[in-house]
Amino acid sequence: IFALGLMFIQAQPTYAKVLSVTAWSGAATSVVSTLVFCAALMVQDQQTLDSIDPTKGVNFVPTNLGAFLSSGASTVIRVIASSIDIFTIWFLILLSIGFAATSGARKITTSKTASLVFGLWIVWIVLRIGWNMLF
Repeated sequence: IFALGLMFIQAQPTYAKVLSVTAWSGAATSVVSTLVFCAALMVQDQQTLDSIDPTKGVNFVPTNLGAFLSSGASTVIRVIASSIDIFTIWFLILLSIGFAATSGARKITTSKTASLVFGLWIVWIVLRIGWNMLF
């Protein structure tokens, strides 16, 4: 999808470059988020760790706004708030910078690739809202 979007804004990406930027951006954010997760587990007391049910998908590290909502929040607000995550925003920024650097054209700026990446992210959020409204 990113390769098609980059072609649409007249960049000249190869599949290998798009895959490389996506993989390295994901790797960078995954390593840091894993370290933050491990640090958060280390500071928890034993009673809190024993009371956690891993099948319910409990968020140990509140890195998104959805962690601060009450349980009675609407589905739309919950999906939007949980999408605004520190690591997700960082991943999107890394994608934007990487796609601009590997675009193969000087006229493709970081702002153009950022509008593509963040635009696709907003479309993804809208699809998630629709899916959660159905079920």
